[in-house]
Amino acid sequence: MKKNIINKLKAIEKEYQVKILHACEAGSRAWGFPSPDSDYDVRFIYRKQTDAYLSLFKKSDVINSEIRGDFDAGGWDIDKSLMLLAKSNVPLMEWIYSPLVYFTDQPFLEKLRSLAERHFAPAAGFYHYQSMAKKYHSLCDVDRYRLKDLFYALRTAMAAYWVVLYQTFPPVNFTEMLKDLSLPSEVLKEIDALRVLKSNKEESYKHPSSEKLLTFLEEFIASNEQASKALNAPAKDMHLLDSFFRETVKSD
Repeated sequence: MKKNIINKLKAIEKEYQVKILHACEAGSRAWGFPSPDSDYDVRFIYRKQTDAYLSLFKKSDVINSEIRGDFDAGGWDIDKSLMLLAKSNVPLMEWIYSPLVYFTDQPFLEKLRSLAERHFAPAAGFYHYQSMAKKYHSLCDVDRYRLKDLFYALRTAMAAYWVVLYQTFPPVNFTEMLKDLSLPSEVLKEIDALRVLKSNKEESYKHPSSEKLLTFLEEFIASNEQASKALNAPAKDMHLLDSFFRETVKSD
C-alpha cells in the first residue's frame, strides 16, 4: 500500500505543480489503533515553485485530493504551515512527529522539528487535547459506543496529561505515549485488550459500555483541568520562521 500511496502523492505533485516536502500518516494508523477498514489519512507539507510566491495572484495554500476508496489525502503549503506552527497547531505538530512517514526531505524535516520544539506552547496543546477528550468522552456516555470514539477519548486525555506532566509535545503513537505515563495496571490491561479487539472489528462496531473505564476517564479529564493552570506559552520568533520559509522556497 505504501508504494501506491507514494505514487498517488507523486501524481498530486504533477497535477498541482508543487513539491511535497513531507508526507505522512495522520489518523488512527499513526496513532497505533487502526481498525481493518480504517482509512489511510495521508497528510503532507508542500511548496510551490518560487515564482508563485512572488505574484500578486496568490494561489490556494491548501490541497485536498478527491477521496477515493480508503485513501484520503490533504496538504498545506509551507507558508500556511509555518504560520500555524507559530500558533502551535496540534494537527500540524502531529504531521511533523508522525511515526509513519511515506517520504520526506530529511534535512527539511529535521529543521522543522527543531522549530516545532522551539514554538510548542503547552497551554495551546493542552486545551486542544482536553477539549477533544471531553467531546469524545461525551460520545461514550451511552450503553454501547464505538471503540473508535473511546480510543479517541483515551488518547486525547492521555496527551493532555502528557503536556501537563512534561510540557512537551506528546508522542503521536498511543502505545509509545503510555510507556511514560504512570497509569493503573488494570486500566492499561483493559486498554490493551480493547486495542486488540478494535484491530479485528470494523469502525462501526459498538462495544458494551465499561463503567470502570469511563469513570476513570472522567476523573482523569477533571484532574487534567485542575493541573493545567500553570501551563504557559513561549514567545514566538517570527523572524526565525520567516528565515526558514525563505530558505525553503528558494531551494529549487
